[in-house]
Amino acid sequence: MSVFRKCTKCDVIFAKDISFCPLCGGLLSHCEPNLSIAQYTFKEIKRGEIEITSYNGPDADINVPSSINGMTVVSIGKYAFANRNGIRSVILPETVKVIKCDAFYNSSLTSIVLPNSIQSIGVADDDSLSGYIFNNEGHGAFEASRITSVTIPPSVKEIFPRAFAKCPLLSSVKFECNIKSIPESCFQECRRLTTLDLPNSIQSIEEKAFESSGLTTIKIPGSTKEIGSSCFRNCTRLSSVFLGNGIEEISSGAFLNCSSLYKIAIPASVKKMDATAFQITHEYTCNTWAGPYGWMPEKRSCIDRTIKLYCQPGSYAMVFAASNNLDYDSIENWGS
Repeated sequence: MSVFRKCTKCDVIFAKDISFCPLCGGLLSHCEPNLSIAQYTFKEIKRGEIEITSYNGPDADINVPSSINGMTVVSIGKYAFANRNGIRSVILPETVKVIKCDAFYNSSLTSIVLPNSIQSIGVADDDSLSGYIFNNEGHGAFEASRITSVTIPPSVKEIFPRAFAKCPLLSSVKFECNIKSIPESCFQECRRLTTLDLPNSIQSIEEKAFESSGLTTIKIPGSTKEIGSSCFRNCTRLSSVFLGNGIEEISSGAFLNCSSLYKIAIPASVKKMDATAFQITHEYTCNTWAGPYGWMPEKRSCIDRTIKLYCQPGSYAMVFAASNNLDYDSIENWGS
């Protein structure tokens, strides 16, 4: 298939199906960037490497090829499999390094095999393979898909926000990698996810990472320095939390409205907390006077109780709990 291409160095235009300028060797940009071969649409992102931009085939079980037309598949692009209701499983080749945001968004995908070559999951749509910034207007790579389980291979260096958010059937997550952060809203509203083991490399759990998920128990390793705001908010089935010694900050709303959680042991390493992290509340509506608008309904919240904190005597956590009217006791009385 011939397309017009323009040399990025010398501005010569060719009408040949070539990738590099025969005059200066410069990379040719595409006037028509997406090429279609059989079931896949793709674009060349650099010499000999391509990104799949869409799948057009009829298969429910898809084995993505490692190369097309002699060019290596290194990236699964934004919307490549998004909103596809006919797919069931996808196996990615060992050549793929990047899965972009929205790649499998809202698809019927139930099974994915991630190769030990994947470096980033859910990166923003960009032409390079490094330096990604998440597009807050987009969706996570697998967000709202029907995926049931996922194993994150050792090669993964970073997972981006909302990667697995709102996956209603996701019940098993296995980390084989040493990522440093669980990103914002990563597993938000994954209601069948009841437990998972976090790697000891985790340094932070970002805002809303597990909000409204089905977690019943969680062990946070001591490598973690910060538990982000609303991280476990509205995890109503969460009844057991272990905080490793090394955690320094528990942010606002971290365990807000975890109604099945009655006690937490706070390690002596904690240096900063927010009282709302441990509140169990309920909302109610009242009428308030809004001047020329008359009486207007307004939602408010009322504190029912606080999660009991078991602290080291004399620690920051104990002093904080006492000064903020939180329910607390000495760690020495944990089992009593």
